[in-house]
Amino acid sequence: MKNSLVIILLLLSKLLFSQTKIDSLERLLPNTVALEKVKLLNELSFAYWNVAPVKGLQYANIAYALAVEENSKADIAKSLQSRGVNYWAKSEFNLALDNYQKSLKLFEEINDLDAISALCSNLGAVYLDINDYENALKYNYRSLKISKEHGFTDTYIIATNNISSIYLAQKNYPKALEYLQEVIAVSGKQSKPNNLASQLNSMGEIYKLQKEYKKAKGSYEEALKLFRETKSSYGTAICLYNIGDTEYRLKNYASAIEYLEESLTLSNTIHDQLGILLANQIMGLVHKAQQHYDSALSYYNKAFQLAIELGAGAKAEKLELYKNYADLHKSTGKLDKSIFYLENYISLKDSINSANSSKQISEMQTKYGSEKKEKENELLRKNSEIQNLAIAKQTNLRNSFIGISLLVILMIIILFNRFTIKKKANQLLIIKNEVISNQRDELKEINSTKDKFFSIISHDLKSPFTNILGFTDLLIEDYDSFDDDQKKEIIVALNKSSQSAFNLLSNLLTWAQSQTGRIKINKKLLNLEELVETSIAPYEYNASAKNIEIITTIPSEVNLLIDRNSAMIAIGNLVNNAIKFTPNGGKINLNYDTGQNNIMLHIKDTGIGMTAEIIGKLFKIEENISTKGTNNEEGTGLGLILSKEFINKNGGDITVKSELGKGSEFIISFPK
Repeated sequence: MKNSLVIILLLLSKLLFSQTKIDSLERLLPNTVALEKVKLLNELSFAYWNVAPVKGLQYANIAYALAVEENSKADIAKSLQSRGVNYWAKSEFNLALDNYQKSLKLFEEINDLDAISALCSNLGAVYLDINDYENALKYNYRSLKISKEHGFTDTYIIATNNISSIYLAQKNYPKALEYLQEVIAVSGKQSKPNNLASQLNSMGEIYKLQKEYKKAKGSYEEALKLFRETKSSYGTAICLYNIGDTEYRLKNYASAIEYLEESLTLSNTIHDQLGILLANQIMGLVHKAQQHYDSALSYYNKAFQLAIELGAGAKAEKLELYKNYADLHKSTGKLDKSIFYLENYISLKDSINSANSSKQISEMQTKYGSEKKEKENELLRKNSEIQNLAIAKQTNLRNSFIGISLLVILMIIILFNRFTIKKKANQLLIIKNEVISNQRDELKEINSTKDKFFSIISHDLKSPFTNILGFTDLLIEDYDSFDDDQKKEIIVALNKSSQSAFNLLSNLLTWAQSQTGRIKINKKLLNLEELVETSIAPYEYNASAKNIEIITTIPSEVNLLIDRNSAMIAIGNLVNNAIKFTPNGGKINLNYDTGQNNIMLHIKDTGIGMTAEIIGKLFKIEENISTKGTNNEEGTGLGLILSKEFINKNGGDITVKSELGKGSEFIISFPK
């Protein structure tokens, strides 16, 4: 399927400049001055956003500097908007949002409704790119309202299209179709055939996603007719491809080949490499469906060669081709080749999933950054209030001294009144400063917590889920091709990855509850022997699986004052850690010792031990220690951090003794 951005760009085609137009504008540049030059620079900046955004940013920055010199608020706002669109094209979403918001504020000050409507649709597009659908809808609905009330038809079309795209991204097909039908009616009345053709093509895409192939074909055919009338080669090639793809899904193979061959010929003429790749891929599927395996393989090979040439821009198509190759070779009985392509498919899919996870984290950080910016603005507004209050205080003092010079008797009264006002003002000033200081501390804590979560999520959480997705995809697509032993191996691997993800999530949730103060320490007098046995019970199965002997020598009469739940989590995590790093056949000893003011619980293993450097990093979240156990057990180090935190909350501490190759000893000291 063609990238939906292509359709959006076709809708905006009337706003895009040809290279000839760009060259013409650049020749005019040396002969212009002042605001005329600013307007020309902004035109050039916008002309470059979709072809060379770095160049577009250079022009926008020059325009901004000149507009500031000329003190033209409208031109400053336009320059900021030009910056925003070029940053958006470079996927630098934070900078795009910042420049758009500044531009919007200036246009609101001068009440330029046309520009406000356009900027709101710009902001909505950026929020859609970072999957912030709430803000994307908010700004596009505002753009829609303004453009509808004031007759800004072009902006109305763009905003309505954007809203349809947002609902499509959320897979809300009825809503997406509703807004698309609305914009089709407007484009038809405005006699905008290219816009109408693009929208009809988008309607076909929605019908195809809903598997209503006959309706999709009808929409594509209407769009094709309009594209041919306007002599739009690119639009025509897209529609021919889409109709061919739809005919394939309807099993009208002869008709599908006819449309795809015409699309292929036209794509070659206009040098549309992606269009050529896609047409060859579907042609391969058509021939495979007809059991013309040699022809199908030939088309796949052509498509795959183009995917290699296009590189990162054709990862999704390359993934689909690996799957097509595997299916084809399976159909011809070449199981070795089928498995080879399946392995390539899984490897590339894991890579794409990993990249998508990183992108989602980046989007979360961008969204968090915009929220942080709003909080900083709130702090600035409060600082401004304080400054205004201080100015008001100075004014009152000045007026008081003027009153003193007029009448001595009134001077005493006024001084008393002003003293009272000054006292209240200072008290209010102290209170507001304390509020701001507390908010700054809270903001720092929020930042620290966010960084800790992201470090764990980005480093460890995505790995088991990537494995789970890979194996489940494999079972869904090729379940019948595996024997029982292979299925069992895959299920065991799935269970291992699921357990790893579950343990990490459990620790994450417990740690999050601790950070937000939701875990309360409720100390009671408990028996140490019973507490230890209850704490290690959940991990005895893991120990027996590795033939590890756990030896507990704690007198039955030892009691201590401690919170049961947090102590069980701490002791259990330390024992689980010992099991993880102790080889098969090892031992773990738990024994008791007492000092003048403390009771000590020793957890000693015969495991692989640690260096002094690793010991120094054990209880620090920012170090993100993650080491596999002796049987490749997964972990994040978060369990040790939880243990340390919970023991500290109970008034105790943890110390570590270890030597590489000679085991480790964790000593928990409880207050008597």
